[in-house]
Amino acid sequence: MRALLLLLCTGLLACADPCEPVSTDARLTWVQLALDGSIGEAALIVGPTGRTALIDAGNDSHADAVLAAVQRWTGGHRVDVLVATHFHADHIGGLSALAPDLEVGALISRGLVDLQDANASELEGLGALVEAGTEHRPLCDEAGCPGLDEPVDLGGPTIHWLAANARDRQGPLVEGELEENARSVVGVLRWGDFDLLFGGDLTGGGKGTPDVETPLAARAPASLWPVDGVEVLQANHHGIRSSTNDAWLDRAFAGGGDRQWLVGAGPGYAAAPHQDLLDAVAPRLGGGRIWASGTGSLAGTHERLTEAEGDVAIIIEANGAYVVRAGQDGTCGEQAFSSSRDGG
Repeated sequence: MRALLLLLCTGLLACADPCEPVSTDARLTWVQLALDGSIGEAALIVGPTGRTALIDAGNDSHADAVLAAVQRWTGGHRVDVLVATHFHADHIGGLSALAPDLEVGALISRGLVDLQDANASELEGLGALVEAGTEHRPLCDEAGCPGLDEPVDLGGPTIHWLAANARDRQGPLVEGELEENARSVVGVLRWGDFDLLFGGDLTGGGKGTPDVETPLAARAPASLWPVDGVEVLQANHHGIRSSTNDAWLDRAFAGGGDRQWLVGAGPGYAAAPHQDLLDAVAPRLGGGRIWASGTGSLAGTHERLTEAEGDVAIIIEANGAYVVRAGQDGTCGEQAFSSSRDGG
């Protein structure tokens, strides 16, 4: 049955998202976009005053879907900030196609440094945005990452930077040869008692990848990454087996309470989210859940997993309470949570 549904949703008969956008006035909203077809990830943030940020932009086949999502949630074709977590096609391949139609105020990336493993052709999209008038704000240069101390204001909520180019404020997080994923930008979206941690395709040592997660989890300032954890953790590297390790999960889900694991995957990521990670994450969530904007044909299963039919939207109130909205079985479901710092 799963194979049949995947065929219908990725072929000529597209599956409609049963959840319509809701008002974002006076609230913070994170929308994990469901990107069908080939691999790609993107998320849209809408702040309580209307300021917006796009975290990655999918690949070149997703430009229309990303643009349509911005239109649905904002009523226009503009975002104030676009964050390129790293330079792989499934995260920034859509930039060239978006550049003519999407107005972007500022582009934030690690900077054009250490590009040995980057997709060189995809970097043309960054140039296309700059040519269209976008300001490029690199976090790093050849000497270090001074931009980590420059948060993004989204009208009350802020994005703070923990790492980029496998460096934090203290310097390199790991020595030796690195791959592009290990250089991912890591940030915390914060509003009052609510925190959401994201890290692109950051690696944790699985399958021989560099372990950037462990030293960053140990060194990240408590003022930016609370010692009692975050409300929502976006899965690194789409929840495939080679990403997250116990050190990362232990710090992210410290302190108890209800927590959420948000997976930006889809049919193109065959084994995402992976069964081993579902089993590792679920016991750490309290009364929370695992929310996936899509799953692969070889993905694991778990009673805590919601395989969304469309986008996954997290809508946050000023007091830290939040609702997760996701479609399932043709209907739009909502689940409400309190901030864990309120004893939720």
